[in-house]
Amino acid sequence: MKAAGWILAAWAGGAAAWPAAAEEAAGLRWQAGSSAVFGGTSATWRAEACAPRAVAGQLAWTLEVDGGVVARREQGVRLEPAAPAAVDIAADVPAVRAGVVAAGRLLATLLDENRQPLAELERPVFVFGRDPAAERKQWLQDLDLRLYDPSGETARTLDELDWPYRRLANPAAFAALGAATLLVGEGCSLRENRGLLEAAVRAAENGARVVVLAPADGVFAPPGTPAGRPEPAELHFRSAEFVRELDKRFDVPPARATFRLDGTRAGAEVAVVSSNGWAFVEARWNNGGALVLAGPGVLATWESSPVPRHLLVRLLEWATATQEKEQ
Repeated sequence: MKAAGWILAAWAGGAAAWPAAAEEAAGLRWQAGSSAVFGGTSATWRAEACAPRAVAGQLAWTLEVDGGVVARREQGVRLEPAAPAAVDIAADVPAVRAGVVAAGRLLATLLDENRQPLAELERPVFVFGRDPAAERKQWLQDLDLRLYDPSGETARTLDELDWPYRRLANPAAFAALGAATLLVGEGCSLRENRGLLEAAVRAAENGARVVVLAPADGVFAPPGTPAGRPEPAELHFRSAEFVRELDKRFDVPPARATFRLDGTRAGAEVAVVSSNGWAFVEARWNNGGALVLAGPGVLATWESSPVPRHLLVRLLEWATATQEKEQ
């Protein structure tokens, strides 16, 4: 594999490996940065370059959005053998219309002193607006959204979005939800709020659509237990890649919680753990009720990435999908 002929393409959220024989080829790979960015802001990506010999060249890059070039630049890069160098690529990203996600790509080429290409790199770029439910005010009203959020952190986030919702002070109120949509705020402790998950499951059994955001800790019985409770028609434990099933343009947000299915003398239980568990739990009942527990945290990167706020919308869409189809 010769230097001038080696081309590496890396996709969103992943860093490609260096060639097995690095001494035979120059290379580029993405080291940091997301494919999902806010419109109307500046975004930064980091590329790492290596070469089998000393190179005093350039990293030429182009950012395209909606088929047009929005930024182009060349940056000097000096490489020594077996000593990779990082180059930051910063560009102003154009604003997008409300409710529109613009697609583009970032292209980077490593050039030597004679402007001969040594390696090339590409990644998709998706430009999102800040309002994840723009042009969907009626959908938000139809959700009939209720919020249980002891810390108030998720409530402040919904207030900033100007979403309509009613706040619930006690899980005992879940019994009267009917077919409403319930959001349990991020970071809620199931250990301290005993009976919370049981009340959420009972609400879903009765037709509510429930989304629980990254609980802090605790254990609970899988839906359908103990014996005598209505068993869900579907019960799924899903990996973090489910985020990309909800929207292929998303990077996977960092996990704040995961869910591990264990067996005890008393029967099966689901434990909330910090890692090495399932990222999502989903249960659905034939009456349209649904329960979705989501492990990825959305609040920590709410302002730095568009994924958390748009993921929240996708989770609410997913939880309510069955009932919407029936209507």
